[in-house]
Amino acid sequence: MTNEPVDVARADLLDYLARRGLAVAKDASMDVLNQLAWSRVFGLSGDELDIAELAERTGLDPDAARRFLRALGLKGDGPWHERDVVVLALLGDGSSVFGKDTVNHLARVIGSSTDRIAEAIAGAVRIDYGPAIRADPASNYVEGVEAISAEMLPRLGAMMDNLVRRHLLELVDIDWHADEDAPVMVAHCAIGFADMVGFTSRAAGSSVGELTSLIDRFESEVTAAVVGSGGRVVKFIGDEVMFAFRRAADACKCARALFALASDEAIPDVRIGMAMGEVVSRFGDYYGPIVNVASRLVQSAPPRSALVTGALASLAQGETFASFRELELRGIPGRVSVAELG
Repeated sequence: MTNEPVDVARADLLDYLARRGLAVAKDASMDVLNQLAWSRVFGLSGDELDIAELAERTGLDPDAARRFLRALGLKGDGPWHERDVVVLALLGDGSSVFGKDTVNHLARVIGSSTDRIAEAIAGAVRIDYGPAIRADPASNYVEGVEAISAEMLPRLGAMMDNLVRRHLLELVDIDWHADEDAPVMVAHCAIGFADMVGFTSRAAGSSVGELTSLIDRFESEVTAAVVGSGGRVVKFIGDEVMFAFRRAADACKCARALFALASDEAIPDVRIGMAMGEVVSRFGDYYGPIVNVASRLVQSAPPRSALVTGALASLAQGETFASFRELELRGIPGRVSVAELG
């Protein structure tokens, strides 16, 4: 018995590949056909290299090449192409400047970030574009995505280049200094966490579409509030966001902006915890006791309130605070001086 939809899709993909000059065995599996078609769509076709050839082209040994590929989050085993040579050659050259450990860390950050970008683009294509064009023949969809890819991916590369330069420029005036005891950078800043109140119960009663809309709105509005107040979104962690500010007053300004958004029902109610002091800055993230204190404070904060450390409150000129007290926080030694943003 034949599976007619699969047979039609196979024939259509074979025709698509043939029209692009790719000769493929007629008994090739759908996995092979899809791989060939989508590799063509995303500009990853052409001469194929195995891992030994890729390593030789980049001046790396095969084990080092594999480690870099895994650090970048690339789970496949090839085949590899000229674009991959460029990527690994850069990492190899970077190792001679910064050292292998540092470049491995950079590769993990870059791999994680670009994987998220790719997933977001794929979601946009599948949700907003796919239904309108997905039809028989199947090549209508493939050809449509190919057109988007040919137009947008080169511009995306230029956009990424400019944004990295812009973000580097904005980082120039941060008060960083190298720690004397370890190869890390230390910065003095305010770290904050904000989470949605009642997210778990709300999620349980929401449809997938409603939940997606809620998360999108939260991430969009919170990002605008943080950046608009002069800060940086470090990361989203489920229903929680971590952010960083150079100035205590700007962090408090951001908290008030988030409360205003909750009042206008642009986002759900939030609770916020913030602390200020020295943190370890490592590959786009922050670590240290100050981060742990801020994380614990958000868990202790009532809905639509911000608990801050006494150190942050003392530096937030022009802000008012109430309920000064000392709290015991789980996993934090001693008692912590805390105030509530008034």
